[in-house]
This record gives sequence, structure tokens and C-alpha cells, in this order.
Amino acid sequence: MTRLKEAEGRVERVVDSSIAYVTAEDQTLTFGPGVVANYRGETFEELGIVPGRSVRLTWLPASGLVGRVALEGISGPRPPQRSIVEGTFGPDDDNSSANRRGHDRARASQLELHPDGDAVGSIAPFRSIPTATRSFGKLVDTSNLQAGDLILTRDIHPDGISTLITDVQREGGYHPDDARWTHAAMYLGDGGNVIEATFENPVRGGDVRLSSLDSFCEGAHALRFRRSRFIAVERDGWRVCVRAMSRLGKPYNIFEAASMWFRVIFRAKSFSDFGKRDPTSAAIICSVLYADAYNEATRRSLGEVNGACVPAWLSGSDEFDDVKADWLTIR
Repeated sequence: MTRLKEAEGRVERVVDSSIAYVTAEDQTLTFGPGVVANYRGETFEELGIVPGRSVRLTWLPASGLVGRVALEGISGPRPPQRSIVEGTFGPDDDNSSANRRGHDRARASQLELHPDGDAVGSIAPFRSIPTATRSFGKLVDTSNLQAGDLILTRDIHPDGISTLITDVQREGGYHPDDARWTHAAMYLGDGGNVIEATFENPVRGGDVRLSSLDSFCEGAHALRFRRSRFIAVERDGWRVCVRAMSRLGKPYNIFEAASMWFRVIFRAKSFSDFGKRDPTSAAIICSVLYADAYNEATRRSLGEVNGACVPAWLSGSDEFDDVKADWLTIR
């Protein structure tokens, strides 16, 4: 039997008037404007849905899917545009959400594509290949990948920034096996491109951009590919890609990343400490770009603390299964 919950929540963050993060009963949930009662096409701003606003939610705890949002001054129920149906979004078990928060799983199952791994075949490139990639001599075999797949990376020889990210994630409560993953990107399904939010340096800053998958094939990174259990067909993966691409050119927010570091290292706040929750702004960093696009396209929540998604969270979440990928020798 489907068990729905209803409770009052507090809006913590609004992204592009297309998705809102709200906390209710120590959970982070997301919803789009289409599930607001008596919705008629208004923006979040027109509805008065802003950070700090109280709303009343009806959701399915097992999946985190919000089915209806009621606001003060709006009367009369309106059926949600996307219904909640028993069995559609996984087992009807309250422990499902708890497991996503606690990352209770076998970390030994991580499928890592290490640069020292052997190639399983060869490939004649259909595009120009960067010099560093040609020197490395291998490309990712994308035959098992599909649009919207998550890419996690870690440096084989971490620099100062990567080491700092790892330390912040570990000190923030993540297992070392998850904390070692320091960057997230999204595969675009075309055999050679990804979308990512990346920071270059204090002078040039960074932004959301299209990048070549080849840039990860230089021998400097270990790669890991993951796919949501709730993206059943590639068409759904394309929807996630489109939402991420709508943010192309938006600046990377190094100040928000530094703020996370300060809260964890100097104020000793854990990412999962619900008694010390700190909402993030609309900052774009690599993992938040993925989470926002995913949450908007699927209307699910990955369970992040107020949207504070970091690569370690994406590594540990049992929302995803790892996808095997191999190397192909460039010929």
C-alpha cells in the first residue's frame, strides 16, 4: 500500500524558477511549479515561493517524489501533473531514503577506469585528438554509456585543490572511498562530449561549459561512470542533459565552494548533520550542476542536505549503479 506523508516544509533554495529545494522532517525534497495546487503557469516568484517560505507538502517517502504543494492563500486541491503510483518509484519502504542519506552499501563495487588499465580493443578516431590524449594512446569505449550518465573523476596525483576537496569531503563525514572523487561531469551521449562546471584559476574563474571526454583521457585521472536507477531509457537521460545545457555559460561559484570548506574545516560542520544544516545559494559547482539538472528532469531529490551536493555524495548514493567502461587503443 502506498504511504504518503504530509508535513510543513521550508523552502531553502530556488533554481531558475524551475526547481525548489525544501526541507521537511529532516529530509531535503525538490519540486517543480507544476505540482503546486491550482497552478496556472506562474513563476516561483509570482507564487511567492522564495527561500524561507513555508509550504505544505505531500510526498512519497520511499522515493522522495513530491506529489502536491499547497501555499497559504491558495484553496482547493488540484491533482498533480505527475501522479504518485505505488511501485513506480521503487519499494514502498521508508528505509530507502535513509539508506540514500547513510550511503549504506558495498563500496568494493566501485567500477573504476584506471589509466593503467588494459585496452579491450582499438578505435580509429572520427575527430581530432589533443596531443596529450594521443600521447596517452587510449580513449574511453562509450558503447555502454548513454546520455545523462554521471562521470566522477579523481586525480592520480592530486594537486592542492583536489587534496583540499578530498579533505573537506572526508572531514564532512563521507567515507574515504567516496571522498576521493573530486569532480563530477555529465556524458552527453554523442561519443565524445561532456558538460561540466569547472574552475580554472582565480584570474579566469570558471563556468558551465561543453568539454571533450578526451580531456579526461590523458593518464592523469581515474574515471567512474554511474547511471541512475530511475533513468530507464536514454530519452530520460537526454532530458537531464537538456536541463544541464540550459545553464551553459553560467559562472562557477568559487566563493560557495570556499564557504563549504570553511563550514566543514573551521566550524566542524558535517554535511549530514541535520542539526547544523546550512543552505547553499544558487551557486554552480560541478556536482550541484548535475544534481540540479537531475532533480529538475526527474522531479526526484538525490537527498542532498539543502542542495549541498558534493562529488562524494554522488559516489555514495545508492540512487545510482556503476556502468562498466573500458579503454580502446587509438590506432
